Amino acid sequence: MNNNKEQRISLLFSIIGTLAILINLFIKGFSTENMLDALKDLVGLAVTIAVFIVANRISSQTNSFLEAGKKALIKLLVNDNTKKYLDGIKANSEKSDIEEENDKRNKYLFIKRIPNLKSKVTFIPVNDLEDGILDIRVSKGTLINRGFKGLEGEVESCKKKVAEEVLIILNQKGLKQPDDFEIVENPKSNNSAIVIDFNEQKLGFRKFRKIVFACAEKALLTIQEFK
Repeated sequence: MNNNKEQRISLLFSIIGTLAILINLFIKGFSTENMLDALKDLVGLAVTIAVFIVANRISSQTNSFLEAGKKALIKLLVNDNTKKYLDGIKANSEKSDIEEENDKRNKYLFIKRIPNLKSKVTFIPVNDLEDGILDIRVSKGTLINRGFKGLEGEVESCKKKVAEEVLIILNQKGLKQPDDFEIVENPKSNNSAIVIDFNEQKLGFRKFRKIVFACAEKALLTIQEFK
């Protein structure tokens, strides 16, 4: 629940509760005893609402870097600037009829592909985020999906541009190597444009989520604007 919704619910409960207490006081009469009872009820109402707010905030707190990273990617899926380019977070294929087994498979954020493109266009592996690693990928399919031929030179040029733009974002956010992050020199995938290994413990969940979103958004828009 976001803060605005939380505030609206709390305000609604406060108004309803306060009105009920005042109406009851009006019916009973404004004697000293009744006014003290009303005051006690108001304090009880305030405590109840405070407990609700605290409990909701605790329950909604991020408790893993995988969760924090996924929240950043989900934000991309609903962001007006990026949602039209994306095709959701999913596994490459669902190989089991058992949902729990599919949940354990590696998930990816995919770029929405054109109808005649057979292979999926992988953008970011999700599971690596658990270790504070953001792997942004650009492949032949990425460029074909944009209307290019997908030649090696095109792919490498797009990769270079994506890496440059992401590094600019990191610099703008005040992150420095090697204290805040390191660039992985030999990534496991040939399609990786840039792989960033963040010092996630130093960043914390909230900042990690914001940085992942900023880098992923910039990379996606750079791919879409590549010429």
